[in-house]
Amino acid sequence: MRALGLLAVVLLAVACGGERALLVAAGTTLVDSGFIESVADAYTAETGVDVDVIGEATAQVLALARSGSVDVTITHAPDLEADFEADGLASQSATVFTSRFLVAGPPGSDFIGLDAAGAFREIADRGGPFVGRQDGSGTALVEAAIWARAGVDGPAQPWYLSTGQGMGLTLQVASERAAFVLAELGTFLSTGALSLVDTGVSDPALENPYRAMSVAGTDAKAAADGFVDWLVSPDGRSAIEVASRTVFGRADVYGLP
Repeated sequence: MRALGLLAVVLLAVACGGERALLVAAGTTLVDSGFIESVADAYTAETGVDVDVIGEATAQVLALARSGSVDVTITHAPDLEADFEADGLASQSATVFTSRFLVAGPPGSDFIGLDAAGAFREIADRGGPFVGRQDGSGTALVEAAIWARAGVDGPAQPWYLSTGQGMGLTLQVASERAAFVLAELGTFLSTGALSLVDTGVSDPALENPYRAMSVAGTDAKAAADGFVDWLVSPDGRSAIEVASRTVFGRADVYGLP
C-alpha cells in the first residue's frame, strides 16, 4: 500500500491498460495517523489486491469520487454521504467504524461537565484562541454545527485562526499557539497530543461514524465492492481492531458500529 498525492491518484485513475491498484480516498483524520494504511495492508495481505490511499478533506474526497478518479471513499460527513448516495453514485456503502471528536486545548484547560456547545461558548468568552480547519472536512462540518449551537460565529472572531489544512497540521498549529481545537481522537493520539490535552467535554454529538462507499462508475467496481464488503466482514472487522491496537495501543479508537 502506498499513500499518494492528489496528482498521482488522478494520473493513476485515468491511466489506460494494465493492472492498477485499488484507489481509496479517505479523510485526513484516517490517513494522518496511519490507521487506514494499516487496514489496507491487512486487506492486501489477505487478498493480494494492492491498495493505494490518498488523504483529503471529505468534500475533496467526494469530489474525486464524483469525477471517477477514485474507487472507494471513506469519509465522516453523513449529510454529504447521503447526497452522494441519493445521486446514485455509490455501488456499495456501509458504516465501517466509529471514533469520536474531542475539544483539546492547552494544559490546565478543563471543560468537564460541559457539552461541546457549552465548551465553545466558554472558549469564546475567554477570547480563544481557537484553530479550525475550514477545509470542507467532516471535522470542519462538525465544528461549524457546534458553533451554531453555541450561538457564536467563531470563524468571524479575531482570535480564530483557519489553517485550511488536515487534522495533523491543524493540531500542530494549535499546539504551537496554545490554542483550542476540535480534534479527531485517532489523529490526536497519533501526534502524542503535542502540548494539548483533552478538556473533558462529554457530548453524544461528538460521535464520529465513518462510512465506506464504492464508486458506482469506477472501472474497478468489482474490486471496490469487494473492499467495502470486506470491511464489514469478520476478517475486516478483525483487521480494524488489530490496526487500532497496532497504531494506538488500544482497540477502541476506531470501534465497530
